[in-house]
Amino acid sequence: MRKKRKTYNKELKLRAVKLVVEENQSVTDVARTLEVLIGSLNRWIKSWRDQQDAAFPGNGKQSLSPEQQEIKELKAQIKLLEMDKEI
Repeated sequence: MRKKRKTYNKELKLRAVKLVVEENQSVTDVARTLEVLIGSLNRWIKSWRDQQDAAFPGNGKQSLSPEQQEIKELKAQIKLLEMDKEI
């Protein structure tokens, strides 16, 4: 039987990041206190530093820049056109 993967909401992630970044607490102490993996907390910190307000969009969805979103939409459109061409 598989273990259910833990999920953390945006508020908890932001609180954890701010404890490390703004209050200068160690990653290890914050991870232990909040019962999260050190690797997860390090990823949250990196994501927050890279994206600030766009970090942690939720439901495993990556936040995309406008350019990345356009590329994603164009690739989907190409895929549809290729499927139409095959028919």
